[in-house]
Amino acid sequence: MIENGDSLNTGFVAEEQMNLGYPVINGAFFIYLPEDSSKCILFHIFSERIPGAYINQKLYYTLIDRTTNNGLGKVIEKNVPLMEGTTQLNFNHAGAVRHANGRDWWVLLPHRMQPIYYRFLLTPEGIIGPEEQEIGFKMPTDDPSYYFGVNLFSQDGSQYVDYEWRKGEGFQLFDFDRCTGLLSNPIKVQYQTGFEVSNGAVGIAFSPSGRFLYMTYRKDSGVRLVQYDLDAPDIAASELLISDCPVPVSPYECSLGAPILAPNGKIYIPALIDTVAFHVIHHPDGLGLDCDFEFGGFPFSEKYPTGGSPYFPNYRLYDVPGSPCDTLGINAPPVAVSDLEKEAISFDVYPNPTSGHCNVSFKLNGHPKTQVKLTNLFGHVLESHEVIGSSMSLSLSGLPTGIYFVQITVNGKLLKTEKLMKY
Repeated sequence: MIENGDSLNTGFVAEEQMNLGYPVINGAFFIYLPEDSSKCILFHIFSERIPGAYINQKLYYTLIDRTTNNGLGKVIEKNVPLMEGTTQLNFNHAGAVRHANGRDWWVLLPHRMQPIYYRFLLTPEGIIGPEEQEIGFKMPTDDPSYYFGVNLFSQDGSQYVDYEWRKGEGFQLFDFDRCTGLLSNPIKVQYQTGFEVSNGAVGIAFSPSGRFLYMTYRKDSGVRLVQYDLDAPDIAASELLISDCPVPVSPYECSLGAPILAPNGKIYIPALIDTVAFHVIHHPDGLGLDCDFEFGGFPFSEKYPTGGSPYFPNYRLYDVPGSPCDTLGINAPPVAVSDLEKEAISFDVYPNPTSGHCNVSFKLNGHPKTQVKLTNLFGHVLESHEVIGSSMSLSLSGLPTGIYFVQITVNGKLLKTEKLMKY
């Protein structure tokens, strides 16, 4: 607990769910304060309990100073309301994407019961908003528990999807303007669930390029993983079945929860309840089964306790090149490695698993100077080496047993990652 870090979202729901986790899917995320990385803001959804449902009625922010207390941090402000609603004004979770100027951030908050989206802009001077936009195909309703789902920006911020899985009515796809924060060109994609209520911790994920959308949903007493081609003339007709799980004898045998796109370009999918491994889509930009789906491809030493996934904005997104609204001159780092050179990489880590030492060998055409990093599951860099040549040795003798990653980087660009297990 950091100083003053207690009592976020204080209320009945927090007390009721104290030992389980706050029940808002993708309901919180952090963003650094623009031009002041010593501070970050936690955006979080506050929920109320009504008969038969949880109702997300407030969007809060909490401000954290990361530098005080010798780097342990301190909460400066907490539970500051940005929007407060009622039973008839409640929200799905918020999402964020970087402004086209490369500095500020848009935060989008969907109205659950109306085709309305509220937008905020985080700047060095503070948070501006909300501003309201009415758009899309959501039919107004008086039932506060009717629409329920998840919302997501593509990696480049040019697309936004609103996935409603409570009643199995499909998803809406929008174009997003990172200059104005406005949605446009809505498309409704419907699918058949075979369920009156498509409940469960299901979800969506964009492929890295934004061409494909992966979705998990309930159908015929089972759970499906499907792929949609967003470049197809008829997106609904482009649906391809990737995996189909019937009702399992045990939730560990076959189950599909909410997918999440990771920084290494792969998509990871937990089970609906508990799981002993994430399923992995190794090449999400491959059409159909070329996406290389592996059931149970990322095992854990202990059970993962939920079918949900955390929400991460794309922190690596920069300005829009040539953007008319970029007056700051913040440019994305140069990418000196082409797609062709990526394919030319030869990369091997052995022995794997290892009891303490491993060898790393690689070949990168045109770039003899390479950086090799060893990270843990949380992305913390444990070792970093500048290597001139084609091989090196890593020692894990002082590290606990578990899963690690070996990364190959050139000019600050991550090219390849290999999982390494220590026993």
